[in-house]
Amino acid sequence: MTSAFTRELERLVVAQVCTSFEMVESAAVDALAELLSRFLQQLGQLSHTNMDVAGRTILNIRDVISALGDVDLCVVQVLRNVGAFEVPFAHALPPRLQLRRLPKVSSNL
Repeated sequence: MTSAFTRELERLVVAQVCTSFEMVESAAVDALAELLSRFLQQLGQLSHTNMDVAGRTILNIRDVISALGDVDLCVVQVLRNVGAFEVPFAHALPPRLQLRRLPKVSSNL
């Protein structure tokens, strides 16, 4: 069950990703937001399972990368595409949620 805040946040994320389109129907935004929600839930559950199997109580990046592989996402491809575009937040984040960016490290993936 998702809260109204979470649902609205998912819709906002989808709307931001769709900014290159001239128009997007509300039903399409709702459907994509639902897909996003289900994907994130599945990714979270798989990451938690990987953590449990490893006998740990704290999730780490390896658990998430393994979960991405479990849902057939090529992590290397995702990392290459992440830098291709950046969609800024629609609203300014409160200071407690802002993160400083780390410098990009050149790697041969």
